[in-house]
Amino acid sequence: MRHSLYLILLVLVTAAAGAAPLADLRANDPFATPEILPVDRAFRVDSMQDDGEVRVRWQMPKGYYLYRHAFDVRAGNGDTSLPFRVPEGRHKVDEYFGEVEVYFDEVEVGIPLPEAGEISVRYQGCAEAGYCYPPQTRTIAVGN
Repeated sequence: MRHSLYLILLVLVTAAAGAAPLADLRANDPFATPEILPVDRAFRVDSMQDDGEVRVRWQMPKGYYLYRHAFDVRAGNGDTSLPFRVPEGRHKVDEYFGEVEVYFDEVEVGIPLPEAGEISVRYQGCAEAGYCYPPQTRTIAVGN
């Protein structure tokens, strides 16, 4: 009986010690589906008006990026394209678009302040886990 108790205890201790490596194996499973954030959590957008321009800023968590070529800014009803400035991005070879510039962590776009009304800002980004979001458009009220 005493040997059986020791054997059961040995099995329980061995199982508990082996649980952590098993959890690590699951975390590194190449077939596991990664968690993909909702678009508004992956690319948090805010804006402010200052010194005659609208500044639109995106913040991204680690592993998410925006494409430089996907930015587009339009006035009012979307018929008029507006000029904007954006910093140089990091070069990346992308499986979908080839050689591109991207932004990790955060990026800010400057837009000359148009007449009062609205502007529409279009952007697109991806998760390095292999998921690309459809292009997004946010409307921002501008002016007085």
